[in-house]
Amino acid sequence: MGRMTRIAIIAVASTVLAGAVGAAPSWGVKFKVRRIGHVRTEACAVADFNNDGRLDVIAGPNLYLAPEFRPVKVRDVTSNVNADGRGYADDFMNLPLDVNGDGLNDVLTPTAWYEQLPGRKWRKHPLDVGFSDGGRALGHASNMIVYDVNDDGLADILVSSAHRYGIFWWEQLNERTSNGELRFRKHVIDDTWTQAHYLGWADINGDDTPELITGKRFRAHNGGDPDEDGPLGVYYYAFTPGPNPVFTKHAITYNEGIGAGMNIVPVDIDGDGDVDLVTTGKWGGPVIFENMTKTRLDALPNGER
Repeated sequence: MGRMTRIAIIAVASTVLAGAVGAAPSWGVKFKVRRIGHVRTEACAVADFNNDGRLDVIAGPNLYLAPEFRPVKVRDVTSNVNADGRGYADDFMNLPLDVNGDGLNDVLTPTAWYEQLPGRKWRKHPLDVGFSDGGRALGHASNMIVYDVNDDGLADILVSSAHRYGIFWWEQLNERTSNGELRFRKHVIDDTWTQAHYLGWADINGDDTPELITGKRFRAHNGGDPDEDGPLGVYYYAFTPGPNPVFTKHAITYNEGIGAGMNIVPVDIDGDGDVDLVTTGKWGGPVIFENMTKTRLDALPNGER
């Protein structure tokens, strides 16, 4: 299928969907709705938490084990959400992974990680990557990415200040605190611009190592963040995993009135085999960043590819 054909199909589909706005919804693919809880929380995660080969669900204070998905309380979650759904539950992100390498999936959040112990017991550990309410002055965290940045076999954390200055990676050290907690060391990737509200993660240059992709959100707090009117931009940071990784900043767009918003989607939107990027924001979008890597390679003689 040619590129123009694909674009035409997308345009037709968009027109049909737009025409249906405000009308009664039509039923498409049939789904069976299975409500497994009634807890008013903000985020959930899916992983095999008991190593039985089935995917389980964690949300709020409860773990729901497949196949019955009966709730088992594994932690406390602070919440002031009322019966009308007003308020907030302090449960905005749950990232399942084996933090300590013991073969059991744990849950990582910006201010704590929850260790799964043998026998379906759980233990909360503090995790301060600079965004707790303890006065670190970095504000809310972005989403978090877990990757072995320095190739030492331990899971590290990449995170940014969503509204202020700073993109960081936190190195997990092969040592514990005096009370047995994991230790992390902060490394600055870039602290020269603000409002890196979302971190993308994809191999966009074809070197088989993911790049960190982010951009400046426009007026995230409507004038309440530092450098609100600074130049907009979208960037990727390339690095090579190893003992002393260096992140190199590359501009995708800079000072052209285009930034990022709440997310940046890496996807091969034109079907040419490389990763493109899609984003939008209050600056006025969406924008597709078409990756020209494959186009440049195809233009080279065979002996130079």
